[in-house]
This record gives sequence, structure tokens and C-alpha cells, in this order.
Amino acid sequence: NQTDKSDQHTTEKEQSDEANQQTPDGEKVDENTEDVSMPEQTLTKKASDGAVITITVPEGALPEGAKLSAKPVESVSVEKAVEKAVDSEGKELQEYKAYDITIQDKDGIEIQPEKEIQVDIAGVNVAGEEVDIFHIADGSAKAEKVSNKVSGDVATFSAESFSIYVVAGTNHGTGNG
Repeated sequence: NQTDKSDQHTTEKEQSDEANQQTPDGEKVDENTEDVSMPEQTLTKKASDGAVITITVPEGALPEGAKLSAKPVESVSVEKAVEKAVDSEGKELQEYKAYDITIQDKDGIEIQPEKEIQVDIAGVNVAGEEVDIFHIADGSAKAEKVSNKVSGDVATFSAESFSIYVVAGTNHGTGNG
């Protein structure tokens, strides 16, 4: 009879071990989850003002089925943030176009990339001697310059997080600042 108890105990322990499988780093394994594919991909979205936003995604940055969203933004706070940033460089803001760029997974949940992504905004014509691209992080009142790489009407920059990006046309200041 004693042998039966130890056999039964071993069986319960084995079942318990199987139910609590863990990865080497201690996370529980959920056998219903399959590995999420994160292929190299290109996503394009046309904004309502006609600008075309294209993101070039390296492998491992976004899950398969991700969707791009881009909405034009007109906001006093965005304008003030960009004016302050260009003013600090001794320039004057002539015109700007701002876009709230977001990425959602296949279930519509907003996500951020795992790696840096190249972003092109085409069809943005802003007046000014120079064109700079600024990022305004969610909840921030500060515009951070991310690029001045513009070819024709295509502004190009790299992004690690997505929120509001601004293409700003500037002129050199009059020296009165």
C-alpha cells in the first residue's frame, strides 16, 4: 500500500510540473500563444489632406497585421511648440503640417515599434527657405527636431515612438530675436 501512495504522489507532482511549465527566465508558458511573426514590412496611409505617410519596418519591429493611422493635426499648442523650437535656432516658422501618426496591432490596440522605423511623409508642401521635421511626444509641450532630410516634397526621418510629427517650413530670422 505504501508503494501505491508514493506512485500516486509522483503522478500528482508530474501533473503539477506539467501545469506549471516555465521558460528559462521564469515566465509561465501559455501553450495557446503562438510566436508573433514580426516580418519586414512597408505600411502606407493617405491622410485626409492628401499627404502619404509610409513607414519602412525592419524585421522584428512590428507584428504582422499592424495598421498605420495618420491624421492631420491643427492645434495652437503644436504651433506654439514648433514656433519655440525654430525660434531657438534663430529661425521663423512660415508654415507647418502636423500629423498624429499611430500604429495599431491586428486587434486595433495602439503599439510602439520594437526597433527604429523609417518614416516618409510625401506630398507635404510647406513654404519656407528650409524644412525641418519635429516630434512632439504624447503629453509634451516641447517640439524636438528629428530631421531636416527633405527631397522634393518628401520628408524623411527615423522614429522609435509614434505620436505627433511636424513638417515645418522656416525662414532665417531677421536678427530681431
